[in-house]
Amino acid sequence: MKNLFLLFSLSILLCCKNNTTQFDNAKNCVEVIMKKDDSLGSIRNHDSKNISLSKTIDKYTLSVENLNFQNCSKNFKTAFQNHLSAWKNMKQVTDNHPHLRGEMHALFDSIKKTNDSLAFSNKLDAIFNTWKEVEIAKEPFKVSE
Repeated sequence: MKNLFLLFSLSILLCCKNNTTQFDNAKNCVEVIMKKDDSLGSIRNHDSKNISLSKTIDKYTLSVENLNFQNCSKNFKTAFQNHLSAWKNMKQVTDNHPHLRGEMHALFDSIKKTNDSLAFSNKLDAIFNTWKEVEIAKEPFKVSE
């Protein structure tokens, strides 16, 4: 009976340690992704000075998709996938403006003044809303930006 109790206690300790390790791995994954996305986002915002908005979006989304999300939580992965999908959907509008060049947000202001204004605003809202999902998904890990 004593051995059974010892075995049971040991299995609980190992289980708890494993859960802590999984949490720490997920937290580290979220931290790395958020830092890399911050850097890639900064690059994205200025790439449109030299290449079209659609190509800029392609470059950004491909770069983020190539990051290692393996240890991240399922909620965080899903939220980020939704965010990248929202960016890709923005191309339905930016494809109509292949010659625009400049800082991304300045170009967004230009598109707001075109016939694509409504569609653009809807796509931009989706980007902002999915980013809020990313922010919520990272909250359990207490990761700051």
